[in-house]
Formats: sequence, structure tokens, C-alpha cells
Amino acid sequence: MSREITPSSLSDYAACPRRYYYRRAQAPTEETELERMTGAFRVGVAEWNGRNHEVAREIATATYDRVPYGMDRTAWDVERETVSRLLEGYFSRYEPHHLVRGPYFPTEPLRNPKTGACSQVLLSSTIDGILQLQDGRLAVLQYRVVNEDISPESDYWLRTRFDSTVGLILHIARSTGIMTSTVLLDVTRLPIIQRETGESAEDYGRRLAADISEQPDQYYERCEVPRSAEELAEYHVELWRQACQIREAHRRGWWWRNVDRWTCGDCAYSPICLRSHGS
Repeated sequence: MSREITPSSLSDYAACPRRYYYRRAQAPTEETELERMTGAFRVGVAEWNGRNHEVAREIATATYDRVPYGMDRTAWDVERETVSRLLEGYFSRYEPHHLVRGPYFPTEPLRNPKTGACSQVLLSSTIDGILQLQDGRLAVLQYRVVNEDISPESDYWLRTRFDSTVGLILHIARSTGIMTSTVLLDVTRLPIIQRETGESAEDYGRRLAADISEQPDQYYERCEVPRSAEELAEYHVELWRQACQIREAHRRGWWWRNVDRWTCGDCAYSPICLRSHGS
């Protein structure tokens, strides 16, 4: 049984317990396209501090030098070009963050919210950095790459007000001694334009770069997402209850499916799950 809770594991369990089971209780699958691009983008932005743009982009896309077995070469090159052009636009739009602390990967025990006693459950997350805002407050930095509208009036920012990932990374950061109550979400949107039939990766990249240059506000947005002391305390209780549910699911084998277009459509385990028999 996995005793580690991460932002992605909470999201998987909430979306579909069976997906959580396949991904964590059994052998993990390969990264999804979004996970690969998010990881490469994060590397590029982190490498940007202290390096020039071109070097940072080369380091970020180095994982695309080798085409995985069974992967279409053109699709792989398009993915690499997408990451490179998104980084190029990001570097043109922003200055590097001035971090008080660089990226780190804390693991902290989950404490009982009533007694303060440590449990055997470990909380883990990537912290992209700690920065100091203009008014002197500290904030947790989180980079995100998403495939939806991120304009200030979009529903995306309404949802972040109740985003469990924000609550979890704040909880973990505070457990490591970073007494902050806000997260700066630095969000990048995946391409709005689509690759045309027969278009090369290089030609698509040039078209994407032009689109980003023409409407950068559609691709990049930053927003502070705060939490009050009461909300942080409430989330701690909620997190404890979720951990108890997951522990019970492991103990009893409660891995039901949540079959829906939105949960199954992008799930790497759908071919296994939807064709299996019995429970």
C-alpha cells in the first residue's frame, strides 16, 4: 500500500478510485503528454535562473532527443516544438522570479488535526520555489501547464479558490517552516491553434510562436491565491479525512469506477479498465 499523498494522488482518487488503484496500487503507467510537457516546462523555467534563454530551452527539451518505442516521430517532434515555443514566449513576457528559496521536494508526515500526532501517511509535493512579494509577504510558487482558458474572467480562476492542490502545497510548505498563506500560480496554456494536416513540426512551431506573440495574454497568466487561517485549518481536517478514506479503500479493496466522458476520455488506463470483467 502506498502511504504517500501527493496533489496528483488526491486528484486521481477524487476523480476515480479505480484510476488511483491502477496508477498507485499497481504498476505505474508512462507519463501522459500533459505530464511530460509540464515537467519539461518546469525544468526550462528553473534553468532560466542564471542561464540564457537558449540554454534553458535546450536543457528543457533534452528529454525529447530520444523517441520512445512506438511513438510517432512527428507527434514527438511537435510536442518538443510546443514546449520550446511556450518557453520562448514565457521568457519574452516575464523576468525571472527572485526566489528566496529554489525548487525543493519536501516529504512531511500528516499530523492528526486534533492531537498533533504524526501518522504513517506522508505528504509530498514539488515546491517550485518560495518568493517574496512586493509587500514583503512570502508566497509559494507553483508553475502549471493547462489546456483551457486562463484569462482573468475564466472559470479556471474561480476554481482555484477551492483548489485542493493549493491547500496541500500550502500545508506542506508550512510544515517545513515556511509560514505563508498564499500561492502564486504561474500558469501557461497549451496551444490554442492546432497542427494542420501534413504540417511539419518546425512549421507548426513557427505558427505557434506567431500566435503567442500576437496574443500572449491568452497563453500566460499569474495570480495570487490566498488562504485564510480558518481555511487552512479546515483543509487540514479535510485532508485527514481524505487520507482515512484512502487508507480504508486500500484495506477493503474499494476501487469503484467513475465512468464518465471526462474521467475516461484522458485516462491512460481506460483500455484496461473498460474492457475488464468483474470488479
